[in-house]
This record gives sequence, structure tokens and C-alpha cells, in this order.
Amino acid sequence: MKKKVLLAILCGSLSVSVLTACSGGQETVTEEVGTVEEVADETIEESTVEEVYDYASQMELAKQYLDDESKDGVVQDFVKASELAQEMIAQGYAEGYYIEAEVAFNEENYEVAFENYNKALDGTDEDILGEVMCMIGYCYANGKGVEADYAKALELYEKSAEKGNESATINIAFMYINGNGVEVDYAKAIEIFEKFIEQGTEKASVYNNLGYMYENGQGVEVDYAKAMELYEKGAELGSESSCMNIGNLYLDGKGVDLDVAKGLEWYEKGYELGDSNAGDLAYSIGSYYRKGEGVEQDSAKAIEWFEKSALAGNNRGFNAIGRMYYDGDAVEPDYIKAMEWFEKGVEQENNESMTCLGLIYLTGGYGVESDYAKAIEWLEKGALAGNSYACELMGNIYYNGGDLVEQDLVKSAEWYEKGAELGSVTCMESIAFMYEDGIGVEQNADKATEWYAKAEEAKAE
Repeated sequence: MKKKVLLAILCGSLSVSVLTACSGGQETVTEEVGTVEEVADETIEESTVEEVYDYASQMELAKQYLDDESKDGVVQDFVKASELAQEMIAQGYAEGYYIEAEVAFNEENYEVAFENYNKALDGTDEDILGEVMCMIGYCYANGKGVEADYAKALELYEKSAEKGNESATINIAFMYINGNGVEVDYAKAIEIFEKFIEQGTEKASVYNNLGYMYENGQGVEVDYAKAMELYEKGAELGSESSCMNIGNLYLDGKGVDLDVAKGLEWYEKGYELGDSNAGDLAYSIGSYYRKGEGVEQDSAKAIEWFEKSALAGNNRGFNAIGRMYYDGDAVEPDYIKAMEWFEKGVEQENNESMTCLGLIYLTGGYGVESDYAKAIEWLEKGALAGNSYACELMGNIYYNGGDLVEQDLVKSAEWYEKGAELGSVTCMESIAFMYEDGIGVEQNADKATEWYAKAEEAKAE
């Protein structure tokens, strides 16, 4: 795109010298041709230059479009971020590949993200290069878009750390804590965290993770007071995990008097920060109010927190409300209301909600008529989605036959074995019995012994 440029002239008017031929020779004549403004107006129509591409502002805007928090009126928009990235690439800025990689990563298109992060290595400014290296290291560490390779992950993290990237340095500490590609070395991890703290870091995760090491005696003596101190600093800096960990100390009575009310107070603070654990925190709060453990039993609050849990992404929340109405747990039994909540749970693919719908149709009652066809349909969905109790019920139904289905011992054995593999002790004992006597399966003493043994092990745990 072109833009007009005004001539910078430092006088009020402009004169030009004109040479005129005279009989006696040459004579210089000075001719007033107009004001600066007049000359500029004439010149401006002809003088154009390429408009300078404002990379810095475009880069900042692209980052804002990537952010999930509104800033300066800009809301998250991956399409617009990608458009800006493509413009950067067209202008010769490799940082555009970094933006494209971030868009792809956020959309869980990890192969494209990995490809673009690598393209961004060539020619990217130093302040972004460290982040690019860190993200490539993360992809290697977690098998995102590339086969997992801890050695390469560590190599990239170290290069990123050399450029001052704090996240990469913290990730190196985690590799030493978890023994990912290196020997477990709590001392090195602690050294990294403590160095950050000495430098006055504002990284909440540093305080939270060092606090966890003191709480659990990883490389140091267990010190709940020190853990609490570090967690409180993490919470002050906005760490949801630190709030949760403080809550756990109060709920477990570690280093402090057991205090459920204070524990839930910290859970609520963590929930309000709205990070990845928000759904779990809300579910736990709801569970305490449902049971009345350490706090006054309050069904209304339990339902409120279970719903918050579900809306925050925990698919157990809606199911928990349904169970309250199904079980008559501090509320009047109401299968119609229970079904409404179970159906919401099903929308979030909760296999327990599927199973509970099956149970309601199986038994009927409290405003719902029994419907064996729907019962089988929902129990089977729950079983296929991984609910071991649904597998047990399906095994029982086909074993007994009757009004529900024709007896089918082969199908019964299949459902029992699936439930056993999912950890159901009852299913383990049932399939062992069937292998022992050759019911629905070929008799197999070894398999029978194996499943009986697994059942005993599961009971002992």
C-alpha cells in the first residue's frame, strides 16, 4: 500500500533560480514560484513511498487474539491471529510461524504446531526464540505432534533456558522430579526452584511445586509449615493449585488443626481463580455439603456446587445431582428430576449417568414407568463407555434371561469379562466361575484360577 509523503522544507516560501539568455551574456533571474504549501501540494501527488509494515503492533495484536482473556477490547480469535501470522510471513517475519504454531497448538492440531514451531527457529527474534525452543521441547516431552523423546526435550529446554526462558527452566526441574529421561534428582529441582525464589520470581508455579516437595518430603525433610508458607505465596500470585493444596492441609490436618470450613474456603478461592482444577474443586465442595462432613449438611449448596463443577468441565457434576434425586439423598426421591440431570451428564459422556438412566428404566418408580428395552439400551451404552457396574448388570441380565431378554450365557460371559477387565470384583468372580464350570465359555481352569486370584488381590487393596 502506498502513502503520500510531505516534503520537509524549513522556510516560508520557495524561490528558484532561472538562467535567461541575454545579448550581453547570461543573466540570473530569481523567480518567486509559490509558498512551501503550494509546492508541497503539487509535489505530494507525485511523491509516494511504500508504507512501513508495523511488525511490532501486528505481533502484539496477534498475541492478544491468542489470549483467552479480553484485553483492550480484543477477544480471543484464532482466525484473526492466523490472518495476522500469514501477513507477517509474507512480509518476511519468521515470527508469523510462531503465531501459526500457537493457533494450531490451541486447536490441538499438534503436528501442524510442531512443524510451524520448527519453521520459526530460523530468523525469529531472540525474545521469541526462547519460547519457540521451549514449546518444541514440550512437544518432544509429551509426544505432541512428534514421537516422545525426553533427550531431545531436555536439549531444547536447556537451549531455551540459556535464552532466559523461565518456563523451560521449570520444565527441566520437573524432568528431574519425575525422572523423565534423567535420573530422579530432587536436589537439582530444589536448586532450580530456590534460585528462582532468590531472584524474586513472580512465577506462582515455583512456590507451589517447591511447597509440594516440602509437604511430601521429596529431597527434603517433611515440613508442613514451610509448605504452607510456599503455598500461601503461590496463592498470592494467583495459583489455583496452591489454594487447593492449602485446602488439603486443612482438610487433612497436616501441620494445622483439621478444619473443614477453612479447607473449603481455600477450595472456593481456588475455584474462583478458574484454572484447570476448578471443576474438581467445585465437585469436592459439593460432596462435603452433600454428606455434611465437617460442615452443616446443605443439599441446596451441594446442588449449586455440583452444577458449577459440571459447567467447569467436570462431567461428574450433573451426575451427582441426579444421584441425589435418585437416592433420595437429603431430598425427596424424584426419578423425573434425576433423569433430567442424568441426561445432562450423558451430554458430557458420563458413563455413570448412562448406567443410572438404565437403572431407572429397569426398575421404574417415582414418576417413571419401567421400560426394559430402554433399560438395556442405556445399560449397554454405559458398559461400552467403560462403566464396570453396567457390565455386571448386563452380565446378570443375560445370565438370568426372563422378561428382559432371552438367556444368553455367551453374552453373559462376555460382559462379565469386560467388567472384570475394568476392575469389578463381582465380575472377576463371576467370569472365574464360568471358566471353572465351562458356562458360556470353554472350560479353562487356568483362567478361572487367574480371575479368582485377581479378585482376591482387588479385595485386599
